[in-house]
Amino acid sequence: VYKRQVIVLMVIVFGVGAAFASDLALYIGHPNPDWYDEAVMLKDAEKIVDGVKDLFKEVKTFDDKQLKDLQAWAEANLADGEMDIIWLPGTMPSVLYPVGNTSPDDSLAEQWLDNGNMFINVADWFAYCTYETGGRQENGQAGAENILDLPGIIAFTDNLGIKMTDTGKKYMPSIKDFTTDRAIQLNNVKDPWEVAAVFGSPSGKEDDSQGDPVVIHNTQTDGYAAFINQANKSHTIDRATATIEFIRNWVAGVVGLTPVERASKLPVTWGAIKAR
Repeated sequence: VYKRQVIVLMVIVFGVGAAFASDLALYIGHPNPDWYDEAVMLKDAEKIVDGVKDLFKEVKTFDDKQLKDLQAWAEANLADGEMDIIWLPGTMPSVLYPVGNTSPDDSLAEQWLDNGNMFINVADWFAYCTYETGGRQENGQAGAENILDLPGIIAFTDNLGIKMTDTGKKYMPSIKDFTTDRAIQLNNVKDPWEVAAVFGSPSGKEDDSQGDPVVIHNTQTDGYAAFINQANKSHTIDRATATIEFIRNWVAGVVGLTPVERASKLPVTWGAIKAR
């Protein structure tokens, strides 16, 4: 006499994880030496690449010998339907914004934001100067104002104490209270721009008049400008970790990076094992 058992197995296999189409470039040309030690900046850039490369299709670095390559990269990623990011060490390369405000409108930097992309600036005042030739060349405060079309968006705020807001504690937990020198003037963020996030302010409240770190968002173009620790060397935080936390926790988690199709789900598999 034979006994038969039929054991039905259901195997479900899912593709896990998601792939991203967004790209990241880090400009690692000469920083302002009073605001960012170059050796530290280069180590920070390496740490950032390692810390976020899984979130991007491509991560590249460009130094001052590769300015034309940076320009070509920005132009290729300008209007590709993805939110791509350029990280700056407090200096603005002339291929993105010509030195001396000689092209105050429609610079590549302005086009970058007008096509729904992002800048992350750390250290010195956004777009204030470049050291790409080894010496200092200035745009002054007009650089940021021209690119963003926001008069008075940044101010001289030497030794301004910053407390982390609840948003800052949530998304950038490594940053503790610090001192900034070039805070964003939140009252000067005007339509079509809006304040997207205030991670730190003098009062620790998000409705303060000044802030750092801060993100602003253009509601018409969907561009983003983020400013992190715009402070001199004596007031430096761990800018690499702050950048990584900002990208991983806030950009990827709140804004979202441009995805490609998720890994396909494999079909449900039914099987029967028969035994006598």
